Amino acid sequence: MALVKTISKKTEFDGCLKLEKLVVFYFSASWCQPCHLMAPKYAELANMPEFVNIEFVTVDVDEAEEIADAAGIDAVPTFQIFRGDAQVGEELVGADEVKLKDRLKEVIQQKPGMS
Repeated sequence: MALVKTISKKTEFDGCLKLEKLVVFYFSASWCQPCHLMAPKYAELANMPEFVNIEFVTVDVDEAEEIADAAGIDAVPTFQIFRGDAQVGEELVGADEVKLKDRLKEVIQQKPGMS
């Protein structure tokens, strides 16, 4: 069973960007109703067999302002997918589980170095 990892320090964010696998960052906030609705769906995605090799990470933008600034977050919920320190595809803004799932399936098919 995959776990969704919560980070709040910039050093943790930097560490995630050094991983050899895909990492999806979920930027949210405690006051954001769409974020509350998306959180259990994000956890479900993290536990799907086809996404077992993806690291799922959440970041509360109010508790981790330095990370949110480094990632250029200006709306929540926002999802960014990285392979190493390179962002893969465009970020997704909004609580859309179907779009996120489709994007994850797309990036799994991509070879490293493609975006």
